[in-house]
Amino acid sequence: MSETCVLTIKEKKMMDAGIKAKKDISKFLSAENIEQINLEVNLDSKLSKFFFSNLILAKAIRNGVYNNFFFQYPAYSAFIEDKVAYFIKKYHSQANFFIIIHDVESLRLFRNAEFKNREINFFNQSAGLIVHNDKMKQWLLNNGVKVEMVSLEAFDYDNPQPLNSITNQKWSICFAGNLKKATFIKKLDLKHELYIYGSRVKKVVGNVRYCGRLDPDILPKYLRQSFGLIWDGTSLNQCDGVFGEYLKYNNPHKMSLYLSSGLPVIVWKQAAVADFVEKNQVGITINRLSDLDEILDKLSIDDYRQLKENVVKIAKGMRNGVYIKRAVKNLLALEKA
Repeated sequence: MSETCVLTIKEKKMMDAGIKAKKDISKFLSAENIEQINLEVNLDSKLSKFFFSNLILAKAIRNGVYNNFFFQYPAYSAFIEDKVAYFIKKYHSQANFFIIIHDVESLRLFRNAEFKNREINFFNQSAGLIVHNDKMKQWLLNNGVKVEMVSLEAFDYDNPQPLNSITNQKWSICFAGNLKKATFIKKLDLKHELYIYGSRVKKVVGNVRYCGRLDPDILPKYLRQSFGLIWDGTSLNQCDGVFGEYLKYNNPHKMSLYLSSGLPVIVWKQAAVADFVEKNQVGITINRLSDLDEILDKLSIDDYRQLKENVVKIAKGMRNGVYIKRAVKNLLALEKA
């Protein structure tokens, strides 16, 4: 039996796209002989959360014989999350409790002092965190996290589809994600075609092409464009609003979708992942979407082919879980040091 396990709690009604990153982490770490505890919960009532926590969760944790627990956070219930920490300490007092962060909710949907204090205190109950990147790490340090932290750099992506190998100079762009909050699309007037994937939109204009909503494992097959776009909010001049501001700290999962599919990315220069894109030369960073046509017009086929070559190297790593495997290894090494 492995001495390490990953605990993943899924809300029963959550769509596959919402759980994709957690499923992939579980799969990639399973390949390293790390055991998995996968549980489902109905978050609709306090009663269901109470019974889940004190019966199903407690039993699953109690029955394991592990030295290291990695919990995929958040579980979208503070009550359940607190019970995870409580039962691990109760039944495995000598074990290490680590957290793999998918979202910092006090940076995203719950930006108030009370929630932030609760979330930081929860993180500090752990022996260490796997965070998205160094920007997120610095914010957590500045706001009171005292435990060890390791940067993931990028989410891996289990991608069964062939890599996009298109290199013609008729540049096109794709955008996949929550189209309801990507209201900047309504204002976008590009001469280059933009193909959008996600929940149905009432109306598209100009060179925008709506392509439907697809399963995250199928979607890469249809991403035959030149670039994948990472942008959020209402504005063409910057990423704004709650989700635009969040881009300064998080690793958007769509970056991994694009790169693992063989597509270079276009991303806001102030986004946290702009550092990753520039360091690995796997895309273009921009200040404003209004500059995009001009930037693409100046892009040579040789420069694009170099981007594609760099993307293929990153894609192969993402498809094999290289980032999460390295982060887990590094965090365990820090704990033993």
